Amino acid sequence: MRNTPHALVDNMPDAQRPLSERYRVTANAWVQLDKAARLLEERKTSELERRKTAVIRDAAIIHEHIAENKAERLVKSSDDWFEYLEHMISARAAADELFHELHAIRMEEREIRAANDAIAAEMRLTGR
Repeated sequence: MRNTPHALVDNMPDAQRPLSERYRVTANAWVQLDKAARLLEERKTSELERRKTAVIRDAAIIHEHIAENKAERLVKSSDDWFEYLEHMISARAAADELFHELHAIRMEEREIRAANDAIAAEMRLTGR
């Protein structure tokens, strides 16, 4: 067993983990996925420019001139570009899924708190 503060709950099924631990694990995973998605999104323009430059350079090697707009059209219509976009969108979707899981955990915590408050109020009213 690892010597971490979370070693006792690392092997628990999710349903038995405290909400705080589920939130911690989900938040850490979301941060990593969001980072990967943001990186892909932020470098989209640079990636397009890099690919256009490669198309223009490859054409120049065979003594052919390609205008920048044609190079962009060639890049954006390529299977590689579609794969890049699909990868970028999948990365964002995975991060968004965990973000929504964080919201669900927060809602569950609020529901538990409200139920506990209702029980406490009922006990005050009944004198228990």
